[in-house]
Amino acid sequence: MKPYYLYIMTTGKRGTLYIDITDNLMHSVKEYKSKLKNEKNKKNSEALLVYFEKVEDILKVHQRKKAITEMGKWVENYINRNNKSRMERSLS
Repeated sequence: MKPYYLYIMTTGKRGTLYIDITDNLMHSVKEYKSKLKNEKNKKNSEALLVYFEKVEDILKVHQRKKAITEMGKWVENYINRNNKSRMERSLS
C-alpha cells in the first residue's frame, strides 16, 4: 500500500498554518518553499515543516486532515506547545 503524508507547514514563528496531504512529502515541502520564496509580499517569511504523520490509507488520511482542520486554534496551540520555536521537523 502506498503511504500518504498529512503535513503542516507555517510561515515563520507566528505564521499561518497550512495543512495538506501528499504522497511525496519531500517534493511537496520543496514546492511550498519555492512558491513562498517567489511571492513578493512574503519574501521575508520562511516556510517551515512543523508537523507530519504517515498514514497508509487514503481515506484515513483525508479523515485525519478534516479532523485537524476542524480543530482550528487547538492545533496551533498544540504545535506551539510541542514545537515552541516552530523549528522545522527533519524528514530523515
